[in-house]
Amino acid sequence: MSAEQKAGAKIEKTVGAVKKAMGKTVGDDTLTAKGEAEKAKGDARAAEEKSKDFLGPQQVLPGRGDGSKGRGRGLVPPPVAAPGFT
Repeated sequence: MSAEQKAGAKIEKTVGAVKKAMGKTVGDDTLTAKGEAEKAKGDARAAEEKSKDFLGPQQVLPGRGDGSKGRGRGLVPPPVAAPGFT
């Protein structure tokens, strides 16, 4: 992860916190909500960047070989009836 991406996430968090505080100060619920949303978005970006640092760029989620990355059919096996309960 680049320093620019980390800084972008931190700036987004800070701007969101400032908007939220300004909204509360002036009594503007819309501005408060927008600030909360922007701060949450910055928190999510920061968490994403931290996970990228932890996993490293070479880590790839295992898939089934069909490009689905494990999504879709075949993830959960069909239920099997217990013996004697058919």
